[in-house]
Amino acid sequence: MFPCINQATVMPTDTIRFLELARKHSFTAVELDIVKVEECIRRVGLDSLLEKIHESNLRIVSLNAIENYPIMTQEEMKGSLQRCEEIINLARSLNCDIVVVNPNEVKSPEQSKLATRFDELMTQTGKVAEDHHVRLGFEYVSYDERVIHSLAESLSGIHRWNHDIGLVLDAFHMYRSGEKVSDIPSDDASLLWAFHINDAPASQISVLRDTSRLMPLEGVMNVRGYVRDLQALNFDGPISVELFNEKYWEMDADSVLAKAKSSLDALGV
Repeated sequence: MFPCINQATVMPTDTIRFLELARKHSFTAVELDIVKVEECIRRVGLDSLLEKIHESNLRIVSLNAIENYPIMTQEEMKGSLQRCEEIINLARSLNCDIVVVNPNEVKSPEQSKLATRFDELMTQTGKVAEDHHVRLGFEYVSYDERVIHSLAESLSGIHRWNHDIGLVLDAFHMYRSGEKVSDIPSDDASLLWAFHINDAPASQISVLRDTSRLMPLEGVMNVRGYVRDLQALNFDGPISVELFNEKYWEMDADSVLAKAKSSLDALGV
């Protein structure tokens, strides 16, 4: 395992500044936000961003995330697949390991059709990623309104999609769905490519949303248990602090990254 920081934790911070701070606080890897990266490229150019990445000596673990692209009609599917290919090409340009995909939102009457269409999106995007030598990582979201919202469903999908697609897990969503790392069958252990770590307040689970997330060890989740289970699984990938809480966005990014790194140090990552 190695320490990583997700750009969403300090979302308002410029990508160049984010890379500088990640290096300052001894992170070895980062996860980047697609929109923030594209903003940075429009402002300073791809070459300047690549120079900063090289200078920082940081591993770019992932681009986050392909999410909620329209796929209900053939025209929507075509446009969304084109957008997915753009992102996959960007990942390759950045020498990025993984493009993360999250499940689409769904309304009840569309559940069956959307499930079929989402399978098609994943299968076709998986093929594009494979052709471009970029890995696709699926990360479930535990809300009921998502087409896939559990670990069990995610593993079923990965086997069904039949391409080099792996699993990105998030402690917050595992907490909400009541699932554990130890629920991953031993035969599927190699499918886990990245793990997002965070914490949650002492609130009813049903009302928790991504914006509720806390820094690891500041809430009620058994964060140390997740790390122990990852060690038992012989997981050797990134453990990345990923928060979407505006409380942290309003703080000085330097102090937030220092706190994130301290939390990983305390967890033995």
